[in-house]
Amino acid sequence: MSGRLQLNKLPDKRSLESQWLSDEAVRPPTFQPTAPSFLSKCTLYFSFSLFLLFCANAFADFSRVVPGEVLLRLRAGAAKPAQGDIQDYLNRLGALSALEPLFESYDQRNSKPAVTNRLLRWYKVSIDPQADPEDWALRAQLSEGIEWAQANYLRRHAEVAGDSLRDQQWGLHAINWRSGVEAEPVIVAVIDSGVDYTHPDLTGQIWHNLSELEGVSGVDDDGNGYVDDVIGWDFTDAPGLPGMGDYLQRDADPTDESGHGTHVAGIIAAAVDNEIGISGVASNARVMALRAGFNLPGGGYLEDDDLAAAILYAVDNGARVINMSWGDPRGAPVLRDVIRYAERADVVLVAAAGNEGEDAVFYPARFSQTIAVGASTLEGQVLAFSNYGPSIELVAPG
Repeated sequence: MSGRLQLNKLPDKRSLESQWLSDEAVRPPTFQPTAPSFLSKCTLYFSFSLFLLFCANAFADFSRVVPGEVLLRLRAGAAKPAQGDIQDYLNRLGALSALEPLFESYDQRNSKPAVTNRLLRWYKVSIDPQADPEDWALRAQLSEGIEWAQANYLRRHAEVAGDSLRDQQWGLHAINWRSGVEAEPVIVAVIDSGVDYTHPDLTGQIWHNLSELEGVSGVDDDGNGYVDDVIGWDFTDAPGLPGMGDYLQRDADPTDESGHGTHVAGIIAAAVDNEIGISGVASNARVMALRAGFNLPGGGYLEDDDLAAAILYAVDNGARVINMSWGDPRGAPVLRDVIRYAERADVVLVAAAGNEGEDAVFYPARFSQTIAVGASTLEGQVLAFSNYGPSIELVAPG
């Protein structure tokens, strides 16, 4: 390739980010929420956004990228010989592994849905844990066969407050919620720290994969690439980080180890009129438990590759709504691609705006395909800690 940049020269990070973010991925500045305007927003949006409540969350003392990993999207039409050239280029940069398909479960399927080729072109490569993944990704992207490259970013939970009883749930009154309203059952994928599916307010509210529930243990009965995914999946695998608890490899048990995902699931779909706990906004909903978050010394975090795999799973296994109560001000091409895939499948995507009290709204909430939700008070005022700006669709009780 004529004019190829030398390995010791780096393009400007901001210019590259602006390039991909301008690719119809971020909504234009068309709406600035105000206290008088938010109450007129669609009640349906409120039903799916009440659960995005926020409180402050401490930052860990690290760069919030996964060490030793870079995510890559190859250009369309990169045949196996071309992939060999790409691998040679990455090896010269110091790659420590071969290209590994990011969505590896698709190779194990009996039948494959019409997942876009763009998603199947995503790979992961291991690098020196001491190297800067962002700089390494910029160098990797100089290869003519690599379309995008990014660090495997860590995103953080938009934390929520402690449980309450119904008479203390002022948010339900704020949206004129009523018990006993009939609604069509809908599958809501909660991509979070997991779900305590044995909780008495949730045990009857969990989605079940009937093919696996009624199938043979240890067998991928429905051929979706996941063995015994009866209620969802645990996508966490972060052996390069100082995590705690269950975080080393993916498995079929999405048990919550921090409480964040359980609280979110309860606000969405906790059982109503069972004389315990709280009332869910949409008790007819069934929660698909998808664990992508784990505990680090500084709090709960989620990796981009795990989040992308969880979103893809949710879409392909029947979720109609995906809740994303997490994020980060940094965008990511891999999240953009799976978000677009979900939108094309007519999945409703609800995302937290963030809780820094700034106009740096979280990704994925900033993507145009999502419903970005901020937080409001009982009186309808935007809360001081809620992020704000043109990316916000609405605010809801927080």
